[in-house]
Amino acid sequence: MTDISIETYSPKYKEGLLDLLSYHLDDLNFEERKKRFEWMYEDNPYTESPLCYLALDREKVVGHCGSIVQKFQLTGKEYYFCTPADAIVHPEYRRKGIFSSLLKFSRKELALNSNITLILILSANKTSTPIQLKYGDESVGKRRYMYYFSFTNILKFFLRKYNFQKPISFDKNDLKIKITNELRAQEISNLMNKCKEKNKITNTRDKAFYEWRFSNPLKEYLFGYCTKDDELVGYIALENNEEKIIPIMEYGYLKPYYLEELNKEIFKNLTQPCFSVFIFTRSNKEREIISKIGFRDNKDLLVKLLKKINIMSRENLPGAFIKPSTENITEEDFFLNGKDVRNPNNWSLFYSDVH
Repeated sequence: MTDISIETYSPKYKEGLLDLLSYHLDDLNFEERKKRFEWMYEDNPYTESPLCYLALDREKVVGHCGSIVQKFQLTGKEYYFCTPADAIVHPEYRRKGIFSSLLKFSRKELALNSNITLILILSANKTSTPIQLKYGDESVGKRRYMYYFSFTNILKFFLRKYNFQKPISFDKNDLKIKITNELRAQEISNLMNKCKEKNKITNTRDKAFYEWRFSNPLKEYLFGYCTKDDELVGYIALENNEEKIIPIMEYGYLKPYYLEELNKEIFKNLTQPCFSVFIFTRSNKEREIISKIGFRDNKDLLVKLLKKINIMSRENLPGAFIKPSTENITEEDFFLNGKDVRNPNNWSLFYSDVH
């Protein structure tokens, strides 16, 4: 460890960092890693420079811990949260205490950043969960999903008929429905701010958020729009890929009927056999609405069977880990405008918030 230094990221280490990330992102080539890094850290609209921290053996990058910044709000007040990401130590340098040094350094730097209020982790796995607990991160709720199965699409899937090819537009009663890969960022932002849950901690979901979040160069997204009298009244965003289970990134609606009609048409026109929706922090009322549309929860026999044979995750991980960014944490630091951030009922999160 004597020759290892821990430093804040500088562009001169970019190529070395991208090489290191090959051990973490082994399914991506150099150019793909470069595009992903630039999107996540350099193009992020909420920070002027990447919040990345490096372990260096002289000039060689042997460790990395990054943080993605997002802007959240509660009762009109805005906060910047960060999500740790891409933590990696070079295989030849592991078990030397480098990761612990990186994590301590990054947390100290974040504590000195007056803009960052909270560290928020929504994608902990079996390996990282014990580490988060070791460093005092607070576990919040349980990760939960509901699932929609299209048995017609199962046949299409096994016949290898996937991928959305062209926009679909049609009228249905007094509604206009369109399924497309076109992002209508401002309209989505307007809708989501009309139907957001009040008095809950939620992503700001402004135009800048959507233009950044859905510009990931390594992902494809589909958007379902439901309009009435030229106003967007329902919306669903989802990934477009060849997996068996497709995540719904987020959704919004002024009336449940609009979401139901949009949901029907999206799944009728796609070929994937199963769609998942992130229900961690969603209200009981909203879960009932999603259930009436046809989504199944953990009590459903089919879902239980698929989990038992390991086709689906058993979802026994925390829904989130949180920690105030301050160095000397007090009980007051866990409250924003009187809301305890350790209570999942005080949050309103979608899968689009997960990195």
